[in-house]
Amino acid sequence: MAERGIPGRRQLRSACGLLLLAIFGAVSAYGQTPQEKAAAFAAIKAKWESLPGVDSAADNTELLAFLRTRPEFSDSGIVEGSSCVWATFNDGRLLILANNFDLLNPA
Repeated sequence: MAERGIPGRRQLRSACGLLLLAIFGAVSAYGQTPQEKAAAFAAIKAKWESLPGVDSAADNTELLAFLRTRPEFSDSGIVEGSSCVWATFNDGRLLILANNFDLLNPA
């Protein structure tokens, strides 16, 4: 359970998902409509929130497998030595999902 004033993992994940929607949802699509990108972000947000959040490496592997099933992306991977999953939209724009919050030991 999160301490008062410190957001829980699910709250933080939701905030990150909404931030991604806010940043990328308004970007012109160059071959992908804003509605297609919004649908992709909604699916990613739902997947992100469904992950157990116990093992970030396992979560990243599952998220990457999910991204590779999405037709909106031409390439994807995990940045070695980090907790970042990346994907390239078919229009060339890059998406980076950082899964590097340590909520058990907040600074």
